[in-house]
Formats: sequence, structure tokens, C-alpha cells
Amino acid sequence: MFESPSAYKVLEAKKAKSTTTEKHTKLDFDKLLKIYNECGKGKTGFIVRDKAYLKMLKKAEGLSAKQCIIDEEGYVLFRRERSGIWIRELVALNTKEMDRLIGLVEEKAKDLTYERTVSDEALLQVYKSRGYMIQKRSHWVMMIKPLTTDASFKQTYGDEFYFTGLDTF
Repeated sequence: MFESPSAYKVLEAKKAKSTTTEKHTKLDFDKLLKIYNECGKGKTGFIVRDKAYLKMLKKAEGLSAKQCIIDEEGYVLFRRERSGIWIRELVALNTKEMDRLIGLVEEKAKDLTYERTVSDEALLQVYKSRGYMIQKRSHWVMMIKPLTTDASFKQTYGDEFYFTGLDTF
């Protein structure tokens, strides 16, 4: 079983900022992948991020520029749901950018923002500093193919192993 923390914040009920007059930048896959690859340097795990994956998200799940904020140092993908705004992915080069992106998403929310799986410790600390309720455990069922008999975990994955919500499919 895989356990991971989640972060929730109930906001004071308000009217979300209008999205009709909001300017949306183009959904720039190249810029998004550049940030993702920079943040993933030196990490190993089940990383699947390329243009084909992003095009699939756009087509199959309706990912649009309205659900994405991309800047030079980070990006956030989110989706409005009946229960609030779900932060699908938040990737940033530093904690200042993480904090800024969360604030931008909160401005769009009426009453609730949440991220179901937070496995980056720095991001978890940013959520805590913004007053998010942290649930230490959420559960997933994960199927794994075992290593072959002549391979070791360290030989295959290195000294550190990372697994984030960004890496599941």
C-alpha cells in the first residue's frame, strides 16, 4: 500500500474572480516540460511527462489554458470541481514560486482548494504555512512488477527513489 499526505484549505465563502475577463496564456507544453524536467533533475521514479502525455490530458480530460498557470519558475494545473478547486500538479523551482502559485489558485476558488497527493516535502511545508489542513495519510493501491533476480533496487533506481502524484498514470 502507498500512503501520501494531502492538503485541504477551506476558504471564507466568496465569489470566485471572474474568468470571463481573465487573460489566459497559451497552453505552452514546451515551457511546462522545461520546468518539469528542471525540477526532476537527479531524481528517479515513475516519471512519464512528454508532449504526448500532455496532449492526452488535453484531449481526454479537457485540460485547457483556463486550468493552467505557467510562469518562468513554475506551473500549476488545476480543475474546478463541485467540491472546490483540485490542484492536479504544482511544480516550481523554489518555495517562493510554490507559494505564489497556490495564492493565484486560491484567488480563483469560491470556498475550497485541495491537493490529493503531496509528496514533495517543500510543497507540503508551503501548504502548512498557508494554513492548509494536512492529512498525513491517504491510500492508494499500487501494482508493482518485481525486479528481476539479477537486479537490485539500488542498481536499478540509484540512491534515492521519488514518487509523486505527477508520476502516476
